[in-house]
Amino acid sequence: MKLDGATFLLQWAAGGLAFCWVTTRHRQVSLGFGWLLRSVYGVMAIGAVALFATQELTTARTIAIVAGIGVVLGAATALAVSVVRRRAGVRGREEVLADPGRLERWLSVSRDQPLLDNPLGSSRDR
Repeated sequence: MKLDGATFLLQWAAGGLAFCWVTTRHRQVSLGFGWLLRSVYGVMAIGAVALFATQELTTARTIAIVAGIGVVLGAATALAVSVVRRRAGVRGREEVLADPGRLERWLSVSRDQPLLDNPLGSSRDR
């Protein structure tokens, strides 16, 4: 098995952008984190396309170049959309700061109800 640098870069770029999508899709992490990941993995995809273009063109490499260009365009589009929509901020930040009981309601737990069944009783029972 031969490890090709262009293939390695393109796979890392695609996997990294998938990780970026999973971690940023609900806008619960900072915007800069998403921008950093999109930029880094977009540059990796550009490097992969450049390496593929310097090699002998076969059908497989042509498909890889087209796919790499698609990854680059996808990363650039996602980065541009995120920068344009940056005013929206991180989702729910104001709601969380304004309502401290939100987490308890989300977890459906009240302060009077123990989180785990403790056979020895809680410290409140003593």
